[in-house]
Amino acid sequence: MSDIKTAKISPRLENGKFYWYEGDEFAIRLYINLTSNNDEVLGLIDGDEVKVSFYRNDLCIHKFTFNKFTDNSIMLNFSENVSKKFRKGTYSYLISYKHIGKTTIVANNEVEVE
Repeated sequence: MSDIKTAKISPRLENGKFYWYEGDEFAIRLYINLTSNNDEVLGLIDGDEVKVSFYRNDLCIHKFTFNKFTDNSIMLNFSENVSKKFRKGTYSYLISYKHIGKTTIVANNEVEVE
């Protein structure tokens, strides 16, 4: 009898790309470490805004918005309602931070829903 091929861990980060299986429900914590031009560490302050937006073919599929922070982190909760928006395929995501002005932290990173 042959071995059964098992699924890879989901979600996972592999070669700089974020993967998960269609329909999976999960939460993932992202730690955000910002520094000034003088290499001074800047903490996230309640009232600031962090947005994580997911796109497919230039269409926004889902956006997480945060203005309260714990340990300089945010928690992306892919509940059943959020997860069902992501069909099998390739997506991109953007992370932006707004304090006084807007700063892009991550631009056009890839996601693959398997």
